[in-house]
Amino acid sequence: MALDNRWVIMAKMIPWSEFDGEYAAIFSEKIGAPAKTFRMALGALIIKEKLGISDREKEDQLFKKEQKLLNNNCNISKEIYLISSN
Repeated sequence: MALDNRWVIMAKMIPWSEFDGEYAAIFSEKIGAPAKTFRMALGALIIKEKLGISDREKEDQLFKKEQKLLNNNCNISKEIYLISSN
């Protein structure tokens, strides 16, 4: 992975674990689908806003084109990509 990539640098600057507990407390384990992690939610929003793209384009970027580097920003694993592409 390119350590000088803008997404890798940005991901290292955010203290993801500091917000995990507070974010997770917002969601119920009994109602609805399980929540995505704070890193995935915020990382995807950052990518969308920084690139000035739609939600649809964000999904294309995350799961097709710049998958590896952008996924690092959201901590999305390859397994999620494989599941979503079926």
